[in-house]
Amino acid sequence: MWRWGIVLVSTALVLGACDPSPKPPASTATASVSSSPKPSATPPPTSSASVPAPALSWEADEPLEVLTYNVLATPLFEKTRTTALLDVLQKSNAHIIALQEVEAWFLKALVAAPWVAKRYHLSSQGGQPIAPGGQIILSRFPIDDLDVVSLPGRQRRTLMMAHITVGGRHMAVATTHMESFLDDGPVRARQLDGVFSLLRRAPDAILLGDFNFGDGEQPETKHLDPAYVDLWTKLRPGEPGFTWNMADNPLARIGAFVGEGDRRLDRILVRSAVWRGKSVSIVGDHSTGKQTLTPEQRTMIEMPDRRGTPKTEDIEVFPSDHYGLQAELVPAKTAP
Repeated sequence: MWRWGIVLVSTALVLGACDPSPKPPASTATASVSSSPKPSATPPPTSSASVPAPALSWEADEPLEVLTYNVLATPLFEKTRTTALLDVLQKSNAHIIALQEVEAWFLKALVAAPWVAKRYHLSSQGGQPIAPGGQIILSRFPIDDLDVVSLPGRQRRTLMMAHITVGGRHMAVATTHMESFLDDGPVRARQLDGVFSLLRRAPDAILLGDFNFGDGEQPETKHLDPAYVDLWTKLRPGEPGFTWNMADNPLARIGAFVGEGDRRLDRILVRSAVWRGKSVSIVGDHSTGKQTLTPEQRTMIEMPDRRGTPKTEDIEVFPSDHYGLQAELVPAKTAP
């Protein structure tokens, strides 16, 4: 869950600074344009992914597939998880993919994947992909402009917003990874206020990512903009939709806070007069098989206050500690 964002907001993934777009100005104190990060000393990934992807042939009545996934920054079981994560993303065939907790080891594998270069435009600066704050957006539509905005809070979280054109209309696609600690509800509420303010001018807006609070948790829930449709609660009412599933996923259980339970942390919110949700489903919820977890590996994801009984054990390894979320949007006239 990348609980240690206060020290892990890495400039190693920022291969250039994003100049903030003026389209949705930050008019409130809850969000401000981030200062330009220093270029990384790490050489940029070498991949044909920096070459513009082929133009997408798009019909106005086609569905739009979007996906969000927190991929777990820690390189625990790196080889196995990288293969599994890329497999989930490739098979999704989503038009828009928003990822959180992207660190250098996964960014390198992502941009090197041939199918990424063939299908997607990536959030980039100077032709090189960037993942400031661990966030990256892949789009089968050209990215007309890109904003990276700092959010309030001690963990220095950010919002990435890609401006694209779909069916002749401007759409803002924004992803974020909000403050993570259980008692940070007031901070997340301020972050939500800022994010919705930034998105207000876009005719169509999709906000997707790791919100780090569950259903009904306050004060965050009161700060959700009612103009947005939460696709899970709209299309699958009464189903828990836990993307942080400690009962089934050992990576979540080991990385959890003391007193934390299963929660629906990851969401896809849509505000549009022309798009409606048709379906939404959880992805990445299947184990890749059992592997041995050593005490040293356990400390890579375990909270310090949970330690004290380290042991070697065989666990089911999932692609991430989170599950991903994929949704299908259709033109309003064809929506159920």
